[in-house]
Amino acid sequence: MSMAYLRCVGIAGCLVVVAAVASAAQLLDGDEDFKLMASEGFTKAIDGPHPEGGTQNDYAWSMAWFKGKLYVGTGRFQANGASRVPTAAQIWAYTPGGADGASGTWALAFTAPQVVGVPREVGYRWMTQCSLHGRDYLFVSTIGPV
Repeated sequence: MSMAYLRCVGIAGCLVVVAAVASAAQLLDGDEDFKLMASEGFTKAIDGPHPEGGTQNDYAWSMAWFKGKLYVGTGRFQANGASRVPTAAQIWAYTPGGADGASGTWALAFTAPQVVGVPREVGYRWMTQCSLHGRDYLFVSTIGPV
């Protein structure tokens, strides 16, 4: 697309851009293309509640497929008045189930350990699968106060 096409030139030009956006919205209406698999920090997940997930899982910072599961690295914070106090980050694993893969299960795969009274990591920011000496690994980048 050229930049001239994206600019609104009078009412007719704006209508063309709006029509193009509307037709794209009809293709990706969210009903068939996306499915909410966990909300409120995994306390409301596709397979039921997970109390260990808590509402502190504020961010799904990273995701990667590894050995047939979708891993999600979270950023976790506890509201404390006007501030947000970091809490231990988690990694969750989704195992697809059902004919369409949309009725699977979530499981807590890892929680950051405490070091000197604070969580070692407050978020898992990036994930990638790598092979080294014939073995597969999931490498995870972290952020934390320690």
